[in-house]
Amino acid sequence: MDDGGKEIEKVLGQFHKRFLQSLQALNQRMAKAIPTIDLGAPKFRSLADRIASINWEAVQTKMDEFPQRSKEAMDIASAKGWFFAWTGSLREAYAVTDQLRSIDKEQVNEFMAEHYRSRVDCLSENLSKQFPARAIAISAAVRAHKRADTDGYTLSIPVFIAQADGMISEILGAVSALQKVGSKLTKQGAKEGETRAAYALRNKVADEEDLNYVNPILALHDLDFLMNQGDRAASTQSSGGEFSALNRHQVMHGEISDYGTELNSLRAFSFLCFVGLHLPAFLSWKGQDNV
Repeated sequence: MDDGGKEIEKVLGQFHKRFLQSLQALNQRMAKAIPTIDLGAPKFRSLADRIASINWEAVQTKMDEFPQRSKEAMDIASAKGWFFAWTGSLREAYAVTDQLRSIDKEQVNEFMAEHYRSRVDCLSENLSKQFPARAIAISAAVRAHKRADTDGYTLSIPVFIAQADGMISEILGAVSALQKVGSKLTKQGAKEGETRAAYALRNKVADEEDLNYVNPILALHDLDFLMNQGDRAASTQSSGGEFSALNRHQVMHGEISDYGTELNSLRAFSFLCFVGLHLPAFLSWKGQDNV
């Protein structure tokens, strides 16, 4: 796993109760040790005092609430066509989650655009390290995106989507992972209408609370990104306006050709990052949790 994936896995690990219990034990040991510490070492005493004064119950509460808060933030982003992948530190994950839950809905697009715009280089590098066989395609799409014009975005978007499509099938071991399950899988326990990716993911991870961290994969079938032609027509009729969201089928099957905007390219890139960085790190974390 590359450095980016390890960082996401590290963030996830910090929400594990055993991790918190270890910190609590350290706190107790430090508190007992303080009376024996040489008071002539003020820097050490100051550090020990700060550790001993932490409200671990409040920390526990905040961590317990985070899976649901993270899901809410991801839902807010996905409603506007974005995939909120954790791409940095624990502090950043908290900050972005809180900001998404507090800003006006009309600000989500620019907020998420800037979130990914400022990280294109480092995230694409991490993706290429994680999937070296896909590095040529990813790098070419990023170069096209960085042309910052309609032609470039028109070229980058289908490549970002296609690579994410291949990655998710590879990661979850599900053929045509973005297709909806058929009657055969429904009889085996799949939820009617969900994608093969969602079914495969739920088979790998049973803990419903932990699945909040990857909820956009479970909810793909309900998103504009995968909306089928019939549902798009119904949406257009009910809203009275044209369907304008980034839609995988419309792009990959050539139904439209006017999708080449910076926002759509960054949206497609966010999907690639969620699938290629966030999802593998989550599964690695869950694999370690089950050891």
